[in-house]
Amino acid sequence: MDGQSQWSLLWWLPLFFYVRLLVTVWNLASAYCLKVLHNSRPVNNTRSRGLCWRAAGCSCFLFSYEKNNNMKATRGSLATLLRITVVLITLWGVDKILGGFRMAQMETLKRDIEATKLKTADERNAAKVLKAEGAELQERLAEARGDIIMLQKKMDSASEKRKDGSMPEVPLATQGRRRDITVSEGTPPRGFWMNQVINNEPFCTKRPKRKSLLKGKLPQFVFVAGVEGSGHHALKDVWWALEESGTKMKLVVYDQLFHSLGIENHASFHYSSIRKESYISAMKPLFEEAAMDGAFVVDAQNSYPMGKGAGVLAHPDLIMLEELDGVLFDLKVIVLFRDPVNATLSAVRRFQNNEEYLYKNHGFQARMVSENLATINNAIPRMPCGKTLAIKYEDLTTHPERLAGAMSSLLGVNKGVINKAFAKLHPHQAKPDSPKKAADRRLLKIFFDLQKVMWPLLESPSLR
Repeated sequence: MDGQSQWSLLWWLPLFFYVRLLVTVWNLASAYCLKVLHNSRPVNNTRSRGLCWRAAGCSCFLFSYEKNNNMKATRGSLATLLRITVVLITLWGVDKILGGFRMAQMETLKRDIEATKLKTADERNAAKVLKAEGAELQERLAEARGDIIMLQKKMDSASEKRKDGSMPEVPLATQGRRRDITVSEGTPPRGFWMNQVINNEPFCTKRPKRKSLLKGKLPQFVFVAGVEGSGHHALKDVWWALEESGTKMKLVVYDQLFHSLGIENHASFHYSSIRKESYISAMKPLFEEAAMDGAFVVDAQNSYPMGKGAGVLAHPDLIMLEELDGVLFDLKVIVLFRDPVNATLSAVRRFQNNEEYLYKNHGFQARMVSENLATINNAIPRMPCGKTLAIKYEDLTTHPERLAGAMSSLLGVNKGVINKAFAKLHPHQAKPDSPKKAADRRLLKIFFDLQKVMWPLLESPSLR
């Protein structure tokens, strides 16, 4: 018995209707008997006639029919049968309606149960994720404690050496895993050189291996960091030349969503995400494809800042990229540094005839360059040792052969191939300054001479 039949009203009809139906059938049979008695041949059997009369009398008693009016009894019986049929049909219709309503309720209940099961499963999965994150945090906490102990030992050892006079005062202030480099009057720190791979602490950070999210070997991710006008376009010629030579690579050019996860040319959305999971979901497909192809990815032109109407905050998050090193990719950072005066003049010149970029005057762009150079400078010590190369634009365009060895070491590409790629560089010939540009240059030089104390690493001398 299904759910609808179980609740059917036909199983609970009053007994009166069943009795009435039987009596009606009996009445019809009695009327037929009377018709036989009056229209057929005479019946001499007194007993048979008595039975028929008794049957007809019973029928007439129950339904108030006259004994001698057989046609009325017949019509009354048919009317009664019709009424019962109408009642039964009505009850059947009501039963169908109520049964359908009941089935709808049962279906809704089933859906609610399924939804509850799914919600319970989601909550269990969320609990597992939280548990895994908690375990990861515990591991990081243990790692941080180990680093603190190690740094404390180094500080104690350095303090003892200073007391003994065997070690000169070092202009460093180390707190936890972050190293802040202090200088006086903009003097570059000792031990840091431009145009070479950074391998020594405190100008880089040594960290343990991280768990990869990809199968197999992680692809290289070469990120070019630099302010607008620092030479991204010039270095792009090198990437194209490497690609033409047979080096497998995927070049990312002007892809703001790759970092910002925002909407193109909407500065308020640029680089707004602070969730590492958002970066992973946005970048993972590209690096999975690169891993299968055996190629490395080059983010060539996401400069500081990036995008129309972009403020100083609209730039790639180099610290977040370092957090994903060893997880999604093998990070390699190339820092492009150009004389900030020339970088500012170049950026303003590029956009001076575009009405959408009229806000990029010399004062605005100078502030932009200053803030972003400080941001890049502060991020360098946080980068992994052996994975960062700081290049001076002037050396790249005039003596690229001096950079081939460092570039080859960083990327793992043959030095001869790098030299051939560097041959594609076509530096612009400097033109004499107009009186207005000369005045702008003098003003910018005064400004940046005061501000350069904020990027001491990038002001270091080149390794010749």
